[in-house]
Amino acid sequence: MSKTAFAILIGLTLCAPPILGLAGMSPPTGAPRLVLFPPWEDGAALVEKAGGSPVGPEQAPMGILAFAADGAAFDRRLREIGAWAIVDGTVLARLCGLQTTEYSEGKEL
Repeated sequence: MSKTAFAILIGLTLCAPPILGLAGMSPPTGAPRLVLFPPWEDGAALVEKAGGSPVGPEQAPMGILAFAADGAAFDRRLREIGAWAIVDGTVLARLCGLQTTEYSEGKEL
């Protein structure tokens, strides 16, 4: 096995458990969600179809911040229509300069 392949194998082995652990956790109610989706899907359309609204001015190629008042049902609908993972987006929203307290109080920007 080449050194490069071995290094990639070690990296994946070390990174996979934390990533899989975060992917299995449900975000708290009232928190913005980071929705990860396939690259061939339109993230904003996926979020709106599930009954939520995109948060913020930008979206990444395979992820979008979203909010919905009915968090658990929103997460279930997202998974049913093709989202790969839904994780707590609070920290990412703060890094992007969004006020997360307004979402927990039920106000959408």
